[in-house]
Amino acid sequence: MKKSLKRKNLLLMLGIFFTLFITFNVNFNSLQQLVLQETEDILEDNPKRAGYWIVSPITIDDNDPSSNWATIKATYAWCDGSGTGDDPYVIENVFIDGLGYHISCISIMNSDVFFKIQNCTLINASYGIKLDYTSKGSVDFNILQDNNASGIGLFNSDGNFIHMNKIYNNRIYGIYLSESENNVITHNNISIYNIPKYNTIFFGVRLYLSNDNQIVNNTIYNSDFGVEIYGDYNEIVFNFIYNITNAGIALKKAYQNIISGNFVYNNSNIGLDIYQSNSTRVKYNIFNNNSQGIVLYDANSNVLKCNNITHNKFYGIFLSNFTNNNIISWNNFIENCHDPSSIATSQAYDWQSDSGNNFHHNYWSDWSGNGVYTIDGPSGTFTNEDSNPQDNPIDECPQEGEEIIGLSTINYFLILTIACVSLIFYVKKRKQIKL
Repeated sequence: MKKSLKRKNLLLMLGIFFTLFITFNVNFNSLQQLVLQETEDILEDNPKRAGYWIVSPITIDDNDPSSNWATIKATYAWCDGSGTGDDPYVIENVFIDGLGYHISCISIMNSDVFFKIQNCTLINASYGIKLDYTSKGSVDFNILQDNNASGIGLFNSDGNFIHMNKIYNNRIYGIYLSESENNVITHNNISIYNIPKYNTIFFGVRLYLSNDNQIVNNTIYNSDFGVEIYGDYNEIVFNFIYNITNAGIALKKAYQNIISGNFVYNNSNIGLDIYQSNSTRVKYNIFNNNSQGIVLYDANSNVLKCNNITHNKFYGIFLSNFTNNNIISWNNFIENCHDPSSIATSQAYDWQSDSGNNFHHNYWSDWSGNGVYTIDGPSGTFTNEDSNPQDNPIDECPQEGEEIIGLSTINYFLILTIACVSLIFYVKKRKQIKL
């Protein structure tokens, strides 16, 4: 499944790349209006009863003969299938209102057979869908709304596929993974739609002690954190993250994650926050109109390459204390530090003069055109420099060792197009299954 997803994404990127004109001129305000209009089309004021079946909360425990898949199928008409790859168990077209109780609308435990949950509306419980020690599940085209903990929660659950769900107004998490691996989260629409609704911190997607997962092509907005990763070897690719109050993407004590092709913009604090996280590869992203573009604290040996870091109010990149041996190369830094209160003299900040952080071959829109580009440090001193600043914005990322994505050029128009195409495709699919 993971290889298939990568192949499909690569074909999509190749098709768009070779057919569209390359440009850096993007009207972000117009783009935001487009996205907001599209999301208005799919977010509804009231949940609709998704089909014929209006049922009580469902619990399936494949270790319990009284509530395993076979018993549930034999007992209830809303469950079908046999649990094989060709004929998975299916729960479809059900409406469940948890009535505010501390239960899950659908809870599946100890399951290792193929199953699908699709086109269901699951509201007002603790979890809309909760998977415990469960694999081989596909959760598609569901509405998960007003749940007290999370729209979807996975615990010790590996190899599941979460796709094309509408997840909004849940209290703490849109999607939460704990100690879960090799799951794919793609094309979901996640938000707190009527904010501020709860006096809590809301995460669009949070991975806790979870490794080797893929977060691809999701739209996450109106939350406190867009994506937070506390785990290793995860991929955060081609997501559309905006109107976040804290950090669009946050890494906490994480190792060797990939952040690539994301569009992170209009966030009131940090676009990308890397905290005590090492060996991250950050490539081909857009960080636009955040308070700070990228912040690293106590973070070492990360590579930030071929990103567009533009129009952030304060620094495009801020390397705080205990941050060493990072590579910042071939990025476009354009008109950052534009806020009137900014006292910056460059678009980047490096706390330590002996940090070993390496800036090279970046484009700086405020470079004089002569000599090196100096990097700000404490007390107005310069602690670092880019000795090879580029004369023009970079639209071709040079091949240097292993690439995150098998394309040498990713630019604004490509990433924006992928995001918009994904959003429009989401809308069309939702309309096709709406009853």
